[in-house]
Amino acid sequence: MPTWLQHPMALAASALTAQANTHGRLVLGIGLSHQPAVEQRWHMTWEKPIRHMLDYLEVLMPALHGETVQHHGEVWSLTADAPMPRPTEQPPKVMLAALGDQMLRIAGTRTDGTILWCVGPRTVETHIAPRINEAAADADRPTPSIVCSIPCWVTDDPDSARAFIAKVLAAYAELPSYRAMLDIEGIHGLEDLSFVGSEQQVRDGIARVAEAGATDFTAVVMGANPDETAATRAVLAAAAAAG
Repeated sequence: MPTWLQHPMALAASALTAQANTHGRLVLGIGLSHQPAVEQRWHMTWEKPIRHMLDYLEVLMPALHGETVQHHGEVWSLTADAPMPRPTEQPPKVMLAALGDQMLRIAGTRTDGTILWCVGPRTVETHIAPRINEAAADADRPTPSIVCSIPCWVTDDPDSARAFIAKVLAAYAELPSYRAMLDIEGIHGLEDLSFVGSEQQVRDGIARVAEAGATDFTAVVMGANPDETAATRAVLAAAAAAG
């Protein structure tokens, strides 16, 4: 959920409702989005993004945990003398879309982990995992989750598949925060990051993510026809069953 679009108290209410209706299975992911979206699509002012996120969490986290909120921030504020009504006493996990050093530290010290995009195994191992794990350790918090999300495509025509990915996902490589991650990985775009090819090649890619330090993997399933999509899903199901 982009934090610019919804007051943290309203998001807390929605999240607790979803948590109750999913019997405690919700993971609430939040993120800043990107400056072009904030300014050009929503016509809002992009300023002090780190302060923005800190203020957001100062309201969101106690609201989720049934606490009163007395926070007067630069961006987000709330004065509540009593906790808001709660459909469940079990707050959802909260994870932050964190890529840069400051956001990774916030994620490690204040949330349950990070959900990634445009991040490959090398970047997880050398940049993401060391920073978020150190921040959590410094705050005496549990080891955070690192959720890595990458397109997966089982196919006999990897060149065509990569060309398609390069075309439809080209915009991500132009956003500064993602560009920085792809540069760490040493690649141009998502066509180079994606796990494309035989069943074994896709399995090997997922294994590299785990070895790099990611705790979870969410695939973006791709395919040019139903057979490729089914083959990709079958590889993912087998990987999940194997743990």
